[in-house]
Amino acid sequence: MIHLAGAVLLIGGGLLAGIMAEKEIKRKVKMLYSTIAALNEIRGEIAGCQTPLKEIFYRLAQQPGEQGRFFAALESTDEKPLRVRWEESVNRHLTKLSSESRDVLLNLGGGLGQSLAEEQIRLLEEALHRLEDIYTREAEQARSTAKLWKRICPGIAAAAAILLM
Repeated sequence: MIHLAGAVLLIGGGLLAGIMAEKEIKRKVKMLYSTIAALNEIRGEIAGCQTPLKEIFYRLAQQPGEQGRFFAALESTDEKPLRVRWEESVNRHLTKLSSESRDVLLNLGGGLGQSLAEEQIRLLEEALHRLEDIYTREAEQARSTAKLWKRICPGIAAAAAILLM
């Protein structure tokens, strides 16, 4: 009886591990999606109203989670140039993004706030195009990987339970 209860707990733990792995994988894709949405908002503000970046960052800093903390770090009033604050903020707050996505964002940070509005819009559109391509790829990969983890973890736990009986 104890062996059966242990087997059930082991399989339940495997199922829970699979669900947690799936959530983490989906969280990474969601972060990339929200980053793309924020960059679209920045592009729209610059193109439409030519809103200063500081005001845009302040508004985006009101978002919950890492995305909000990312933009809150950009609106700081320290002496560092925006390029340096952008790089620090990407490396500190957007760590769940793939290195390819972070590279695109780091390259974008070098041109924001240092050029005319038209040039900033061009840089944002290039970065958005690349990030959307990455998103498409990573979302598909995340779907298949999440399914795999959801199936493998309970299977491994079941095999372990059988071996322990």
